[in-house]
Amino acid sequence: MMSADEQQRNFHLDNAPIVEAVISIKLAEQLPATSLPDLEECSITISNSYPLRDPILAQQVQITIGIGGASNVETPTLLGFFCKEPSSHRVVHLKLDGFGFSELAPYSSWDSFFPAAQKAWAAYQSAVGASTIAGWSVRYINKISWPEQEPMEDYLNVHPNLPENRTQDLLGCFIRLQLSITDPSKGVFAQQVIRVPSLEQGKTSYVLDHEFSYSALGLTETELWRQIDQSRSTKNRYFQQSLTPKALEMYK
Repeated sequence: MMSADEQQRNFHLDNAPIVEAVISIKLAEQLPATSLPDLEECSITISNSYPLRDPILAQQVQITIGIGGASNVETPTLLGFFCKEPSSHRVVHLKLDGFGFSELAPYSSWDSFFPAAQKAWAAYQSAVGASTIAGWSVRYINKISWPEQEPMEDYLNVHPNLPENRTQDLLGCFIRLQLSITDPSKGVFAQQVIRVPSLEQGKTSYVLDHEFSYSALGLTETELWRQIDQSRSTKNRYFQQSLTPKALEMYK
């Protein structure tokens, strides 16, 4: 018989409402622009799996307020590359300030998502060399929908406290919570609950956005990825606690 921790870790919904899953690793210092050819070379290295490449650009706009005010749009700055599968289902983020790996719906499983991210990170690290890592995060964005005449509290355990529980009448809702967490190390859990337009007639839809952020200072490579893997249980636990049994039943 599996322990409670093993059950938490292995929790899986066949029809999970995940819109996007992301693993991010942040460098302590941004790499110089001279590292862009290294990132480009990395994109070529992983092109068998991620052949589509798009630039990651940043642009600044300066606006002067007052009489005779003007605006100045600077030339976009190249920060790295997005490398995608032919279906764009999985995306590798090769950036001067760090690395990211994301998977869009339909989500596969942690046992598939996690090793793919680790493999792509190895290519990134090989390209840019050893760098101090400041932190890492795991983020899961879910979209939950239910019949529009039914109240929010029947499906989500995090909701506004309205008179007479009239949450089914909400036209807009944005809730953001930040909690201190200690598993798998000391970090921050950020939860956002946002009402979004529904693509289904007669349904109400909300985004349930969970991000778990941790420091990575002092961690070895092995410790970093061990902690990321351990966060699987944490993200599963917070997801289950955020939904009612009625909501979870919809996605089994």
